[in-house]
Amino acid sequence: MLCAVLFLAEAPVIAGDDGEKLPFNPVKICRLSLDGKPRSISIRQGGDVWLGYDVEKAAVFKVWQAPEGKPGLKITSFKATSAGTSLFDKKDVEGWQMTRNGKTEPLTVSYLGCTQTGDSFELSWELNPTGGKITLTERVPSTPGSNTDRAYRELRVESLKAGESLSPSPGDGNAWVVTDPAGKSVSSISGAGWYRLSLP
Repeated sequence: MLCAVLFLAEAPVIAGDDGEKLPFNPVKICRLSLDGKPRSISIRQGGDVWLGYDVEKAAVFKVWQAPEGKPGLKITSFKATSAGTSLFDKKDVEGWQMTRNGKTEPLTVSYLGCTQTGDSFELSWELNPTGGKITLTERVPSTPGSNTDRAYRELRVESLKAGESLSPSPGDGNAWVVTDPAGKSVSSISGAGWYRLSLP
């Protein structure tokens, strides 16, 4: 118990959109290594669903549902362990794939940070294909998904050029359904509006 109290008192903070510092709050967001994955963040959506991000790959590697009436995270020795039913689990998630004029381009990924905007947490990355730079922003609303979406994210990509698109890597199993700003199901992101990725 003493360890937990000391941890919360000295916990890291993230910047809020109003310029204030948001305290580490393991009830909603946790920046400790999740299930042994370095450089990861866990974010709660709704009452009992959690999304685990690999921030080095700008990708979700785990989604799970907490046990009824119990927390979805167990925190011990400055590490976090998911608790509950796994809805998506791919620890070796590959992340995003860039296509330019029909050819796949290599990407380097730089994590820019996390902020809280209203009822959502926003994570942002800089993706660098050959000879270019684009910004990826992902938003995790606190409101739960619908009856058909167990979890969902919203994302926007800035600075894509004509002939360029971004899509989840085929190696990630096509688990996420992508819809464009008009609500149409698509296989890739090619515009600057807010897209939605849902886990059926």
